[in-house]
Amino acid sequence: MLNEPIFGELVKVELEACLDAPIARYFDAQLDKDPDVLAQLLADKRNPNTRRAYEKDLRDFFIKMTGLPPTGDSVLEFLHLQREQAVMVVLKYKAKLIASGVREATINRRLAALKSLAKMGRKLGCAITP
Repeated sequence: MLNEPIFGELVKVELEACLDAPIARYFDAQLDKDPDVLAQLLADKRNPNTRRAYEKDLRDFFIKMTGLPPTGDSVLEFLHLQREQAVMVVLKYKAKLIASGVREATINRRLAALKSLAKMGRKLGCAITP
């Protein structure tokens, strides 16, 4: 029969050796420091029509609100706005859409695209807004 204290000590030594073993890095190449949230959102949409509509709607938002098409920096800037600031920007965008005569269904789809962008930003850890 094994001497119990010696066996226990042996297991402890082996476990401690496992804790000190280096861990290989397999996923480093997959982890982005600043992920492209917009590209990830569009890649996540399975239906090509939805993908096209969201791309068009988000482009419209950034052009109307910044004067430029969306870039990684502008998307991250929007996602880093405080909740109240983001709501204010979206409400101003909605007011512009209403004033230009855009149909209600189109406005709702464009707002849904913004909501999806914010949700993806939170999933990727890029959004401050809860």
